[in-house]
Amino acid sequence: MTEFILKKWEEQKILGGLNCFVNNKGEVILLDCFCYKTDNEQFNSCTPFCDTKIENLEKYNNELWTQFDVFTNKVETEDGDMIFGGEGEMGNEGFIVCTNKDNDFIWSLFFLNSNPFYKLELINNEIHAFSSLDLVYKINLKKPENINISHYKWR
Repeated sequence: MTEFILKKWEEQKILGGLNCFVNNKGEVILLDCFCYKTDNEQFNSCTPFCDTKIENLEKYNNELWTQFDVFTNKVETEDGDMIFGGEGEMGNEGFIVCTNKDNDFIWSLFFLNSNPFYKLELINNEIHAFSSLDLVYKINLKKPENINISHYKWR
């Protein structure tokens, strides 16, 4: 599966079309991401809900791969990996990708309704990804599927 994902990466494509985390072994964690509002506040949530593999998803839909545009700065981790993000094919989509120093794909996160990410910060062992919806996605680098979302005016 690694060769298949790396081939897609060379074509400048990542797994899209659903909220998910995917690694270079073809393991996928589907994410339940939603937003709800009260009169005074907005709440955003994104939690893992299902493990699967790319071949299981492609069995029913082989058009889940999407092209992307990088909009953020690149952030280097302590291990020398690079993290960056931007927009999927649609304006409502956002992604975060981790590669090694040779630009080999390690993992990605894809969100259907985050809007594009325009800025990244590395704080301790956490990526803070700032979207055009004035949201910050806080992503634990040891477990990237663990995501905390909060409203934050950053521009």
